[in-house]
Amino acid sequence: MNWGILATGTIANKFATTVNAMAAEGERLAAVGSRRAESAKAFAAQYNIPHWYASYEELAADPAVDAIYIATPNALHYENCKLCLEHGKHVLCEKPFTINAEQAKELYALAEKKQLFIMEAFWIRFLPLYAKLQQMLAELERQRKVYHWGKENWKFIPHPATWLNQRRWEDETIAAEDDIPDDDPYGAFVY
Repeated sequence: MNWGILATGTIANKFATTVNAMAAEGERLAAVGSRRAESAKAFAAQYNIPHWYASYEELAADPAVDAIYIATPNALHYENCKLCLEHGKHVLCEKPFTINAEQAKELYALAEKKQLFIMEAFWIRFLPLYAKLQQMLAELERQRKVYHWGKENWKFIPHPATWLNQRRWEDETIAAEDDIPDDDPYGAFVY
């Protein structure tokens, strides 16, 4: 995919480094746009980007760009996303996506109408660690449920730093709430 980067701030540098590292996967930096020609030209030279533009409109109009990463200040995300969608570009917008729900709904509707992809750049969702965390949480939910203090007979699993040396809680069953100190916020009942 041929990427354009709209703005040249710190977060844009991180994105450019990432895309350049993904060249073997077919990702390529095709163009960069900035409000200042000097900034766009320097950014393009630093990341080996073949085209640079001194306006966001010129970047959005570049036929060689498939998708545009929006790296402008938060308050400009809506107008920049809309500009790119109106020029037929897929959009990956830095967080936060928009400043209110109405703006987000309008952008999603425009993207759907034009059959374009638009997304907030919340990359952690696609990292292997995130998928593993979801799997672990689902397994934990399946195996046990965690409860707050209760009066029924539950086995208490203390936080290691609290009562471990005071009593052998892991082998005892607590019969009443009165047997449980109120000062341990870390313990949990499990079954």
